[in-house]
Amino acid sequence: MVVFAPREPGQRAYLDGIEWRHEPVVLDRPVPFVSLLKSVDAVVCSGGTMLREAAYLGIPAYSIFQSRLGGVDLRLEALGRATLVRAPEDLRLIAVEKRGPLSPLESNPSLLAELVEVLVARVGREALPELLASPATS
Repeated sequence: MVVFAPREPGQRAYLDGIEWRHEPVVLDRPVPFVSLLKSVDAVVCSGGTMLREAAYLGIPAYSIFQSRLGGVDLRLEALGRATLVRAPEDLRLIAVEKRGPLSPLESNPSLLAELVEVLVARVGREALPELLASPATS
């Protein structure tokens, strides 16, 4: 089943003329993002936040974005966390399998290490103990 989240009302027309086995669910208003991601088996989008968050949460993430890609998207592809669909024949790369409920750490065991790596790169290793002891982080 497809859950379609159009950004603009006119995008609803993309679904017209397609014969569906199960009629798609079309979101007509914003919904909480994490709840939405927890209820799907894969994400196919045109890049951006939805791709990145799905990839970090361990949800199979596919981008059909066809313009200049950001470094984050390329890094997620290199890590095997996202698949970039660059040509029509790449659509065969999209695989949807039923997935069970997983926590972000179960579905992406390297998440903590990746986040620490980013944090260390931003604030420096020497500032990390002070930052982690700060009351603002509790």
